[in-house]
Formats: sequence, structure tokens, C-alpha cells
Amino acid sequence: MSKTQAGSRGKTSPQSPKVKATWVQTRTQYLVRCEPYGTYYARIKENGNPKRYSLHTDSEAAAKIKLADFLRKRQGTKGVKSGVKCPGIKDLWDEYELTWKPDLSEGTKEYYREIRDSFHRGKISTFTGKGLSVGERDELPEKWPEFFAKAINKLTERDCQLWYKQYCEEFSPSRSNAALGIINSIFIIAMKQHWRSDNPAADLKRRRQYNSEEDHRLNPDEIPTEEQLAKIVEYLELVNTDSANTCKLLLNTGCRIESTWHLRWKHVDEKINLVSIVKAKNGPYSFPLHPPLKAFLDNLKQGAIPDPESLISKVRSIKNSLRTAAQKAGFKGSCTHHTMRHVFATRALEDGVDFQTLASWLGHKDGGELVRKVYGHLRKDHVDAQSKKMKIRNV
Repeated sequence: MSKTQAGSRGKTSPQSPKVKATWVQTRTQYLVRCEPYGTYYARIKENGNPKRYSLHTDSEAAAKIKLADFLRKRQGTKGVKSGVKCPGIKDLWDEYELTWKPDLSEGTKEYYREIRDSFHRGKISTFTGKGLSVGERDELPEKWPEFFAKAINKLTERDCQLWYKQYCEEFSPSRSNAALGIINSIFIIAMKQHWRSDNPAADLKRRRQYNSEEDHRLNPDEIPTEEQLAKIVEYLELVNTDSANTCKLLLNTGCRIESTWHLRWKHVDEKINLVSIVKAKNGPYSFPLHPPLKAFLDNLKQGAIPDPESLISKVRSIKNSLRTAAQKAGFKGSCTHHTMRHVFATRALEDGVDFQTLASWLGHKDGGELVRKVYGHLRKDHVDAQSKKMKIRNV
């Protein structure tokens, strides 16, 4: 290449009558190069017609960066036909279900639909069996109307950031990550259907869960002492008997709060001493009707025979009551529904239940590995008591 040609590279207009421009598609989607000048362009469709916009550089690396900025600024313009109403995220749910693999388990499908329901009313609408019907979902007030009520081609990176931040504050890392995966999949569907040219949620980071065994380990300070637990239950009984009974149910079953929403008297079989949990994170499971649980249920029945179809717990959430009760009991940690599950597991281990058996009682499917990681070390007061059993020997 001559000095004259090199010096004019990228400066001569592609419209020059002297040289016919040739457009070369690069390996990057939407990025083309104009030859012989070497200038890079963004090539997109607007209202069905292809258009090119100069990125004002002959460096491919710089062009890729500029292309990303260009697409972000022009989000929602790719292939949207005039006069056609653009759908929202919830309107593309049916298309999203069509992307599911044929061998996807029914439990996983339910889990995804529960996340869909949580988009509408947050945590209160999760674990609803097969999910809410379309009509029921439409009647619910939106939890994040500024996000889900918008047309999908109008959503910005900032909208996605605000929604994800609030969602993470309400849900666990695992559920938040699953929700983010669903949102990303729906944006990809929107891009394939030409409703928009980019994915504004692509840069959102998945929440950190566990990177090492140390991360799984439960800090003894995260669960209240037996004395504090007694004060917590005592406070709940003064405020609301049903809340106290729900707390005791959690303490004696180790269930997640969502599972108690489906636990009915018919699921307690006293003839074979078995309790069946029909809705749970990892699928249905069962555990024995152990003495503490049987005593609690007998007391709850007060000598009467309950309706088999009635729910054992009459309260869906005691989150706020638990927090207040814990503060009054002098517990400094965060006291939630899941704290009661930790208490149940810790008590069981202190009473001599092995990891594998406890794992089955908690609905785990890993044979006790997670229980070992989380509860392998016991509460300090129990450890101290056990240490006193060591005998002094001559050697």
C-alpha cells in the first residue's frame, strides 16, 4: 500500500465515485467493514430495511467497543415494524416455555413458573403449586410495575439494574440467579424476534453463593440459644397464637416456610408415624413423626379431630413478628423463617441424628453432604459440654 493510500485510509468517503465500496461482514454480529477504506460500520435493520452507521474507526478492537455503545443507545430499534405493539417481558413467557428442553423435570418447570409469579407480587406469590393462572396473575398488582409494565424495547440497563437489586433484596441468591437467567433468556427471544437489538441485562452479575466449604458453614451466632428461643415463642404467643404455632411447626419439622403453605392434616399419618411434605424446593419428601412433633400436633388438635383438608399452619408469614420477638429476646443476629430450620437441624445433630438421616428429614438429595458442610460444627455450648466428657489419663 502506498503512503498516499495509507494516509487516506478511513478518511475518503465510501460514496466516492472513484472507488466502488465493498462491504465485508466480520465475525461480530452487526459489524461490517468498508473496503478498500477499512472503516467499520454498524449494520442493523430499521423497519425491515438494512441501514449502516459509521463507527468512525478502522480499528476492529475499537469498532467492537463503539458497536456495543451504539447498540445500547439505539436499543429497541432493530426490526420493529411500525404500527405493531411491542410486548412486555410477561407477554413473551409462552415463547420462553417453548425453549425448555423436552426432558426438563416437572419440578423444575414448577420452579420457573413460581419465579414468573414472583415477578408480579414478589415473595407472597411464590410456591403456588402449578403457578397462578393467567387471569389470576393479571389481577395481581405489579410488584415492579416500572419494569414489567414497560414494552420490552423500552427497558434500559438502568431499569434492569434497579429491578435486580430489589429482587435480590427479597430473594435468596439461588432464586435471584434463576430469575436473572429467565430474564436474559426472554431478552434473547426479544432480540431473535427483532423487538430490540441488545440485551440490557447482559452485564448483570449473578449473586455469589458458595465458593468453599467455609462459606457453607453456619456461624453459631446465627442461631438463638434455647433460652432466647423460649423468649421468642413466649412473645409470639402473647401477640398471636397462630404465629406462635407456625413458629413451633417450623422448629419441629425443619420445613421451609413455603412448604408449610401446603402441609395439611391429611399429610400426617399417625398409623405409620410419617409426615409427607408435598411441596418443597427439591421435590416431595417425608420424615418420621418424631416425639417432639407428635406432642406439638397433639397439643394443637386439643383433643378434636381436625379436617384432613385443612392446613396445619394458619399463617403464611411470621417474618416481622420473628424479627421483633428476636430483638426482645436479646438475639443480635437475623432471625427469619429459615433460622428455625437451622435450629431444627442443630437440635437433631445434638441429639445424635447422623448427617445422612438428617439430610433426608430436610428434603436434601445429596446424602448428607450439605448438612455436613453447614452443621458439621455444633453450637459452642454443646461443644463445650461434649469436651467435658474427655477423661484425664496417665499417658
